[in-house]
Amino acid sequence: MKHINGLIFVLAMIVAVAIGAHCQTAQAGQQGTYTNSVTFPEHTQHADVKSLQTDGGVTVASGTLPLSDFYTTPAEPAYEQPLGDVARKYRTTKEKPCK
Repeated sequence: MKHINGLIFVLAMIVAVAIGAHCQTAQAGQQGTYTNSVTFPEHTQHADVKSLQTDGGVTVASGTLPLSDFYTTPAEPAYEQPLGDVARKYRTTKEKPCK
């Protein structure tokens, strides 16, 4: 009985794939030869030279400050422990038995 169910499933899959392939070829036959139906609009002013400023050459910024106005770097940077030292320290603490 298991073999019959498997055979029915395989036949159903073959029929489904065949129908799908037939639909694809039938639609391709309706289209005929492939033609590009996309038309690109023409941009006649695409390369014209024009000014990008709109308010007469005056630039005004509001709400933003440069970082240098409110943050100064410390005279000496904080010490960063090398990764190798961290790994060695971790290995030695891992090897010691917990008390």
